[in-house]
Amino acid sequence: MRFFPCHHLLVLGSPGSVRIISAVAQVTSYWIDVDADIEKAVDVFRVHVVPDNKAYIEGPTIFNELLAGIAQYGYILKRPAYGVSTSQYDPYFGGVHALAFKNGKWAGAADPRRDGTAKTAWKKD
Repeated sequence: MRFFPCHHLLVLGSPGSVRIISAVAQVTSYWIDVDADIEKAVDVFRVHVVPDNKAYIEGPTIFNELLAGIAQYGYILKRPAYGVSTSQYDPYFGGVHALAFKNGKWAGAADPRRDGTAKTAWKKD
């Protein structure tokens, strides 16, 4: 009997009020769609869209294709009015901590936007 019937598992969460959903969705999508390891998926710069046609962006650079895609839908691109810096990770965009099981191994990732650590407490033999 196998302990894990799945080949891929992901457990994650984030503080961040209304930005929890966008942070968790972006990490999950990046992990699945880009097939990145969980640390890279948690580290990648984020975007948060709000109902008044504003899209808040993080990081010194964001993919031009992403910005063009957002702008074509009429969103106004902005930086948050508060936060750490426009040149580094910003806690405004959440603080995802995650555990992932992929390719037969567990891995943990703690968001560099917040304090904390994440790693597995046990190993499967």
